Amino acid sequence: MRFEDVLTEVGVFGRFQKLMIIILCLPRVILPLHFLLHIFISAVPPHRCAIPQIGSSWNSSQREKILMYIPKEADGSLSPCKRYSHPQLHLLNSSLKEMNESLVESCEDGYEYDLSTFSSTTVTQVGCVGTLCD
Repeated sequence: MRFEDVLTEVGVFGRFQKLMIIILCLPRVILPLHFLLHIFISAVPPHRCAIPQIGSSWNSSQREKILMYIPKEADGSLSPCKRYSHPQLHLLNSSLKEMNESLVESCEDGYEYDLSTFSSTTVTQVGCVGTLCD
């Protein structure tokens, strides 16, 4: 008996074979979604040091507070891992440059995240950015 004869005796592609294909292929379709999930929930959004609460007598905008407390990197971007220990009021005058690097410290009050791309990730919930900055 040839193989083709055996197949015709057993039966052609029927209900059982279709069910087996669905049962075996469905997990293969869902599995890549599981692998991609880790990429999105573990994303590190742009961040910077949290700025300590300044007395209410200071009338400064959020941009000015960032200028006073967050140092700039060599490329001009804000430092994601450092801040000034005391407000640097002289930096509000755009013609003056940063003077003293000894006033720079690591973030002690936590971090502020840019939530425009991701509203919540593992990094923002657990706060493990500090390990990336060390």
